[in-house]
Formats: sequence, C-alpha cells, structure tokens
Amino acid sequence: MQKRVLDYVRQYHMIEPGDRLVAGVSGGADSVCLLLLLKELQREIPFELAAVHVHHNLRGQEADGDASFCRELCRGQGIAFRLFSCPVEREAREKKLSLEEAGREARRRCFEDFAREWGGTKIALAHHRNDVAETMIYNLARGTGLAGLCSLGPVQGRYIRPLLGLGRPEIEEYLRERGQDWREDASNRSLEFSRNVIRHRVLPPLNEQVNSRAVEHMAAAAELLGEAREYLEGQARLLFSQYVKRQGKLWRVSQELLGQPRILRGYVLAWCLEEIRGSKRDLGRVHLESLEDLLEGRVGREICLPGRVRARREYGGLLLERDSGAADGSPALAPVQPATHGQPPVQKPRASGGAPEEGKRELPFLVPDTLKVGNWDVETALWEKELTEIPRKAYTKWLDYDKIKNTAVWRTRRTGDRMQVTREGGSKKLKDLMIDWKIPRDIRDEIWLLAVGQEVLWVPGYRLGESCKVSPKTKHIVKITVQGGNIHEREDPCDD
Repeated sequence: MQKRVLDYVRQYHMIEPGDRLVAGVSGGADSVCLLLLLKELQREIPFELAAVHVHHNLRGQEADGDASFCRELCRGQGIAFRLFSCPVEREAREKKLSLEEAGREARRRCFEDFAREWGGTKIALAHHRNDVAETMIYNLARGTGLAGLCSLGPVQGRYIRPLLGLGRPEIEEYLRERGQDWREDASNRSLEFSRNVIRHRVLPPLNEQVNSRAVEHMAAAAELLGEAREYLEGQARLLFSQYVKRQGKLWRVSQELLGQPRILRGYVLAWCLEEIRGSKRDLGRVHLESLEDLLEGRVGREICLPGRVRARREYGGLLLERDSGAADGSPALAPVQPATHGQPPVQKPRASGGAPEEGKRELPFLVPDTLKVGNWDVETALWEKELTEIPRKAYTKWLDYDKIKNTAVWRTRRTGDRMQVTREGGSKKLKDLMIDWKIPRDIRDEIWLLAVGQEVLWVPGYRLGESCKVSPKTKHIVKITVQGGNIHEREDPCDD
C-alpha cells in the first residue's frame, strides 16, 4: 500500500522535496491512515509534516475524545499537532448552512490559517475512492454538471488527496495489520444524513449485486470526467478572453458567443458572474439559464441575479454590472419586468401574522431570495415570461405574486391550518389532507410549508392551494424552486 500511495503521489506531483505539508486529521480510519502513510513517505521524499484537528463542539465528550486521540497519535509519531475549536452549530445558524456545510467551511478555514502561520505549502486531505463514489452519487441526485461529478480531484490548488487510489476496506485492513486503532463517529451511521444513506444503503447493493468493482469504476470515471472538464475549461478560457470585455465596473459579453457550443458558453457566463460578484456562492444552473435566455432574447430585457448583479440585453450582447446602491450582503434586486406588465414591488417584508406557536419554526418569504428551509434550498424569483401553460412540477411552482400580499412565511404546521382545494373557495383542514396524503403522524410537524396566516398556500411535494394559482388575470408571477434533502422533482398529479 505504501508503494501504491507513493506512486500515486509521484504521478500527480503532489509532494515535492522541501514541501511543508499540513494534514487534516479527524481520528477516523481515513485520516489516521493518511497520517501514517505520510510519515512513511518522508523516508522517500524530504518534506515536513504537521497535523491539524478541528473540534466542532457538536458531540460533547465523544468529540473531546477524538481530539485527545489525535493529539496522542501525533505525539507518538513525532508529528507537530495543532487543535482548533470552532462553534460550528452557531456558524451554521448565522450563515444559514447545514451542519455539514458549516463544518466543512470551518475545517478549510482552520487548515488555511495554520498553513499561513506555519508556512505550509500543501494541505493533505484523507478522501479515498469511496468518498469519490459517494460524492458523485450525492451530487448527481441533487443536480449537477461535470464539476459535481469530479469534485474530488487528486490535486486542486494547494489541496492534495494522496489516498484517492485506495478504497475504504483497504484502509481499514491496513490499520488492522499495523495494530493501529482509530475513532468511530457515531453520526456516520445515522441515516438522517443523505451521504450516510448513500454509504450504507446505495453503494453496498451496487458492489454486491451489480459489480464488486463499482466504486473503483466510478472513481475511474470521475478521473476521466476531471480530464474532460480541464480540457473544456481550457477552451472556455480562450472564449472568455475573446468575447468578454471589462470596462471599469461593467462587463460586456458579445452576442457572437452564441456561435459557440452551449457547454462552453456556460463556462464563460459562469465566470462572468463569479468575477463580477467575487464569489460563486448561491449561483446555480437556473441563473446561467437566465443569462442564456437573456443573450438569446430581445434587446432591452433585463434581469437581476444573486449578489445584486443586473444583466441587460443590449445591441451586440449583454451588459452586466453590480448594483452599488445596496450594502453588501443585502438581497438581490427584483428582476425588471416588461413595460406592459408594470413594476411589481421589489421585495416583500417579513410577515406580520403574529408570533409563531411555541415549538414551531418560521422563516420569512422574500422575493427574490435564496434561503435554507430545513434541508431544502429554496429560491424565489419574479418570473418575466408569459406562461401559456403552467408546468406540472412537484417542487417548482409558479404563484400569483399579488395574491400572496406581504404576509407569507415558510413554517411548519399549526392548529387550525386549512388549504383552499376548490376554485369555488372550498377548503379542507391540513390535518385531514395529510391523512389523505398518507403522511406518517410522526413527521407531520417536521414538514415545511408556505402559508399566509392559517391559510396554507403550498406544501412542497404534495399540493398547491387554489387561492394563489396563476390565472389569466395574473400580472406578476413568482417562481419558487425547492431543491435538496431527499426530494426528487417529478410531475405533480395534483396540479390540474
């Protein structure tokens, strides 16, 4: 195994003589194996090694034990050790991230901080082939492009992954042969987390019933996809320099870009948005599709995107600029509507329907907005297009913006909730509807819904109420897209 890892490291030039390597160590089998193998590699390649452990402050004494274990492991191996403590739960709440996302951000931040302080040149992570397969399936299920299918590459900037050529069973067997213990995180067995479902319920049947080398083949495919992505990005960089021009705070995209393959146009437009915003956060496929539509559309149309970016179709192409009138961190401006539709309100204030019941949860409904609602990623936007036919989607809805008024909120159910179920105004108790939908009693209080007062407008995945549906008289439409968690977009049989 040591030779295999050494060959893999040399193949991708991960470690060079004189490097100062920072290794992330959690105490799990993967990171313990990484640390021991890196220690062995120092006999072949002269480099310095230090380890960083990040305490997330989430699992009490168990997490304290992980930190102590890592400290003693490094002491026994003669490896410099640094412990960081991060309030991950608080950071997740403040940044509206999942615990997993907040934990990942905290670890990266600590690794970078220590590398700057210590003079580290590379940061080693313990991902292996199973992680590649799990990430590929996870991203594919949630919706992704090439980037999500090959997101765990051998070398990404200063980050290296020396164990990508190994599978989890090999890693554990290596540690057993050496008589080396490791720590088990109990949360890794919980099926409440999507990745654990993939790890324990999806990959085993693939290995046992389809192909015993399924994980290996998926990792190999990810490597090929990474090479394809690298080539496409190289071609797109040439197009970017040819068709995108910066003039002060303005960015212009030539309409001649339309003559290039769509996949390359996507890269160019994505980089435009990243450059003007300074970040790719909260940008998704829907935003690139909006820019594509704008570039192909009529002169004079205009849209707004996350990060206060305004894009306008002009003669010759697109003009993009970032609105400087709002403070950093404020929501994006509302898209400008065609003149025949008039101007809708820019953004709705938070609902004023009274305090939520004890134990119930409530979040504001804003337009436009991107918001974390439970395990969902919710995006709202004012819709510019004429809708001659409403698509029948379970997790994407088009509502009459003006009927919602300024009182809508995302929340869980409350006593007295009702939904209008007929065009004539007939309604039904939400409790009875949940029984009709065969929703288990123990999860009914966990389901998020959109409501005004005690009127339920929409229960994503189940039904949209009649009171807010788009009609021939509708002037302004709000599009709501729900993604994430364990949901799968599908045609909605209740949407008639």
